[in-house]
Amino acid sequence: MADDQKTTPAQTLRESNLNANIWENARENGVNYNTTFNRSYQDQDGNWQKPNSFGEQDLLKLSNLASRSHDAVRELRERDRAAQREANRTQERSDTRTRTRDRDRER
Repeated sequence: MADDQKTTPAQTLRESNLNANIWENARENGVNYNTTFNRSYQDQDGNWQKPNSFGEQDLLKLSNLASRSHDAVRELRERDRAAQREANRTQERSDTRTRTRDRDRER
């Protein structure tokens, strides 16, 4: 990927001013998901800031957001497994058609 291209999260969850970004990382042995957390606020100049530190008032919301993120990653993994099963079935059908066509040609 070019340096000037920005990647986007596979999914973003919000809990008040807190965000969880779930990132999909393709590896040789499959897909790995990582989650980053931040909170958003506007500074005195009106610029949005997204620090990754949390105050006492954020911790319960952060806990809820982490739990929801865990569920979201499980759903993403299930989606990946279902897509892989479908790809395998499609490949098996294609292989069967090829074998049938080859047998018909031999006759």
